[in-house]
Amino acid sequence: MAEDLDRKPLSAPHVAETNQSGAFWREVAAAPCEADDGLLVTHVNHTHDLLRVQGLRGGAGDRRKSTAEWLEDHSVESSGLSLSHLLSHGTCTVTTDEEGNPRRRLAISAGVVSEFEARLLHVIELYRARIKWLTEGSLKVFGLVRGSRVGILVDVADVSCGAGRLLDLQGNLLCLINEQLGSRKQLYPVSFGTEVSPLWNGPRDANSRRLREMCQWVQQLCPRGRCNLLGALKRALACRELDSLLIVLGSSPDQTSDVFFNFVEQCTVGRELSVLAVAYGSSSHVTIGVVKRLAEVTGGRFHLFPDNGQGVVDSTDLDLMWREVKKAGEVLRGIQDMQQGRVQDMLVTVVQEISADLQNTLPLSRLLPKAANHDVPLCIQNPGFLPSTSVDWLKSHGLKAQGLGLYQVLAPNAYSLLKEFVPILRKTVSSTVHEKAMVQFEWHDGTVKNVHVDLPLLCSYQKRLVRAVQVLEKRVAWLNSGSRQIWGVVVLLLVDLSQWNAPYLLHIQLSLRLLLEQQLANKHLVNAIAFGGDMKPWREAMVEASPQNLQDMWRWVQGLQCEGTRNTLGALRRAVESDLQGAPDQSQGIYLFTSGIPDQDMLPPPRFATPSETADALQDLAHVSGGRFHWFSETGIVESDDIKALMGEMEKAAGYWQKCSVLVESLTQRADSKRPSEEASLEGKRPALPLEAWRHRETLLPPRPTTLTLARLQAKEVKGEESAPQRALMWRPSSAKAAIPPAQPLSGWRPASSGAKQMKPLVSHSVFYTEEGNNLGFIFKKYPKVKSVRRSVPSVALPKAEDLSSTKQWLKQFGIKALKLDLDRLASGPECAHRKRVASAGQNTAVTKHCSVLPSVQINGTVKHLQVTPRELDQYLTQTERLLHRYTQRMQWLLSGSRRVFGTVLEQDVCILLDTSGSMATFLPEVTKELTSLIWDQLRRNKIRFALLAFSGEVRVWRPALTEPSEEACHDAVQWACQLCAHGGTCTLQALQVACGLRESLGCYLLSDGKPDSSCSLVLQEAKKMTTGRDITIHTISFNCKDSSANEFLRKLAHQTGGRFHRCQGDVDAAAASRKLMNGLSEKAEPVFPALEGDDLRRLAEEIDKLRHYRTQATVFRKILLEKRNPLKN
Repeated sequence: MAEDLDRKPLSAPHVAETNQSGAFWREVAAAPCEADDGLLVTHVNHTHDLLRVQGLRGGAGDRRKSTAEWLEDHSVESSGLSLSHLLSHGTCTVTTDEEGNPRRRLAISAGVVSEFEARLLHVIELYRARIKWLTEGSLKVFGLVRGSRVGILVDVADVSCGAGRLLDLQGNLLCLINEQLGSRKQLYPVSFGTEVSPLWNGPRDANSRRLREMCQWVQQLCPRGRCNLLGALKRALACRELDSLLIVLGSSPDQTSDVFFNFVEQCTVGRELSVLAVAYGSSSHVTIGVVKRLAEVTGGRFHLFPDNGQGVVDSTDLDLMWREVKKAGEVLRGIQDMQQGRVQDMLVTVVQEISADLQNTLPLSRLLPKAANHDVPLCIQNPGFLPSTSVDWLKSHGLKAQGLGLYQVLAPNAYSLLKEFVPILRKTVSSTVHEKAMVQFEWHDGTVKNVHVDLPLLCSYQKRLVRAVQVLEKRVAWLNSGSRQIWGVVVLLLVDLSQWNAPYLLHIQLSLRLLLEQQLANKHLVNAIAFGGDMKPWREAMVEASPQNLQDMWRWVQGLQCEGTRNTLGALRRAVESDLQGAPDQSQGIYLFTSGIPDQDMLPPPRFATPSETADALQDLAHVSGGRFHWFSETGIVESDDIKALMGEMEKAAGYWQKCSVLVESLTQRADSKRPSEEASLEGKRPALPLEAWRHRETLLPPRPTTLTLARLQAKEVKGEESAPQRALMWRPSSAKAAIPPAQPLSGWRPASSGAKQMKPLVSHSVFYTEEGNNLGFIFKKYPKVKSVRRSVPSVALPKAEDLSSTKQWLKQFGIKALKLDLDRLASGPECAHRKRVASAGQNTAVTKHCSVLPSVQINGTVKHLQVTPRELDQYLTQTERLLHRYTQRMQWLLSGSRRVFGTVLEQDVCILLDTSGSMATFLPEVTKELTSLIWDQLRRNKIRFALLAFSGEVRVWRPALTEPSEEACHDAVQWACQLCAHGGTCTLQALQVACGLRESLGCYLLSDGKPDSSCSLVLQEAKKMTTGRDITIHTISFNCKDSSANEFLRKLAHQTGGRFHRCQGDVDAAAASRKLMNGLSEKAEPVFPALEGDDLRRLAEEIDKLRHYRTQATVFRKILLEKRNPLKN
């Protein structure tokens, strides 16, 4: 209100008042009138509507606060939702245990705990909503801009605006103006490069005209030298009326010393100025450091927006929100500990507020907060159509069904390369028409075909492809809405109500309600079975899906309780044997709604299963019966077969689009490259004809040379040679009596004979005189074989699942060289070398003609010409980005689970040798934990027979022979490992002798932290003797060993037997590598992995570094080509 009064003052009306002395006039200041929003108050209901709308606007205005201000009212502490607040609602007593020690015991009501948990979950949802809001639109790029009088400093240095970044910056700035800056009171935009250039002399009111000027100013931004941040800050800080400052920095500023930050700090001391420093699209640690330091010295905030919008956005606001989410998560874990009977150092008793007599009539779930429509009858919706799975839907709406496959479109105009022997010519002829009118294109079967590019046809095809992708996106959005987000597209329902699902009972009931309302109304027969330890069917047989039956099913669902174990097999047997007994031609389906692995014998065991392992087991259960898998959580859909099929179709459409663009660009580039060369070659030889007539002229065939002409030409060619015979060729008229002797063909000139073998000429031709003077013509009879250096960028096919192989074996199939993505071979070749020729007149060195057309770069120490297009480099960057992501996934997989310590177990028969000497005392608990993970994660899952062996001063064996990985054996092995204790020396040689005696074919995994008691050379010699002639491989693991000589011994022991060396430094390597992986894949930052000495990790890290180097080179080559093509623009 006050801001509007300052902007538009109103005249104050006069109101008459009366008191005992008489009447007098008093001026009353009236509040300004707001614009009518169409909610004129004519009825009490309209008044309520207006107040509700104003309340919504107030909530939106509340979002304009900074996160620190917002958390003052919504944090865990301010909301009274910390663990100490919850404990204050209980009654604490002090008792003594059997030994006489005092113990505190807390008694708290179950209703209080449930209500507190519901409030905490609600606050967490608020946090997630605000985080989502902070990562959308201009808030994701620039963060939340505060204040009413805002100064905007935009970095337009050459580095910030290069390589196509200027267009992205302009688009994001326009979005910022529309979303955030349009509602401000005053604005002051300034761009800075080498010079500082403000739009206006000072801050101006943000009206519509000023906003239009600012948008035009954004569109006219251009690179201007270096980054003079100090000059821009001096100009902005001189405007004392500004209360907010937005600094958009895309490059490293010229001034980064402490003097610069001291100056900024002194200028902002005692001044209410909200500073927001943004690192826009820069991964440079210098730029990020400057942004964070500016926020620190000014008491403001920072915001980091990654390059190309890929990666993790970081900011002061998001850090505060994630910190608060972490606090709320810790409180939730405290509530779970309370429900299990202990929190901190207190014993907790959750007191039920209902008696045991009412337990059956009043279930505990009544105490949990319920949705607003939980007790309301169903609002049944008839879908009006029979839904189908995505696979069936794609059969009628996919790209192939609509005739939108790229190869379907190109097939009528595609011709295979032909090479045939022509008898009349007595030589082999190959088709070469593609060089003039067609484009070579790789077909789906790997062959290369000549394709006639019809530009109108491809343009129409691309438009249809876009419409098809839009339809696919609509179906994905439909599958993410309503009950389909939870159930997928649905007859017979199996609902898991085991005791572990008790905290999620209300969520299960809500999911069932959405299903009953939205999807089951058009089904023929339905039934539901709730299972825990026992089966609870809704009906004994399938019944009609009428509205009355669905309402009855909902009332049945409301009375369900969670109890017992998870007997999934019994529920499936009950469904198949009792319910699904209809006609075989009827469509029948079972929908299993569960949250864990069944009690039956499955891998892995339920108590050791992670969420991803649970999902894999359930996915296998669905696919083995020809069904579909659907996985959702509180954040949405995690994985769905229906959506995966649609996403695959969309990726296929994107690939078609890219290949179509490559075809069009190759044709246009060929036309552009031919036109200048043709015009240059015809310069000075064109007759006095119009241009169009010259281009459409008819060329005459050259005359055929006679035998006499050929003889004269050959005689003239060898005239200067002493060894050639000089013979005068006389011409006689045809009327002469003497016949003209036939001309003797002269053999071609050859150099003086030598002992060396002479190379055959690559080209043979004959020469003749033309009709124009003494000009010569040539007829080529044999063409040289041109070595083509152009190689197309291959499409990379990468596996989604990890296979059990070493990195060396894996890179033989998916390495850079194996996938033909070596940039040095793609961008150049033997014919691309930069050579110089010597001019015949002045003997001066001059570069070849290719230097004026093709740019020269240095590749592996040799200057070569780039024979590659920007489009091909874009395709190369796309393929290598996919490969880099796959390498990153492989690295994360190698650093996860038991592979972090033991590496990947490759053999089917293995022996694990554990060093339990005295030096392992501090590490033995961690080793036991990792060994347990190894047994369940790799040995049990991959069905690997194994033996365990511990050695210190003596050798202890778990079992005398290899054992099958049954569940009982795995439990026994874990129990044996937990009883190990560390003491004594290190008898490595005796342990290897016992292990090698188990089997002729074996993989030994030796874990140790140092050298053996005996000589290292003796151990190496004996190990070589024991493994010679036998299929025994020794893999070594260095665990927390800092002795370089000991590590070298373990490395030699592994390599001499063909094994792998692995080094584990506790959690140090894994944590460091994970941080590097999470820093994004930006080539500018060039993150370097920590020193990984293990063979598998080291080889993969080297391949990743090599791929990053190639991507950096490709980016530089692309920039050089673009500058060569458009020198004025660049």
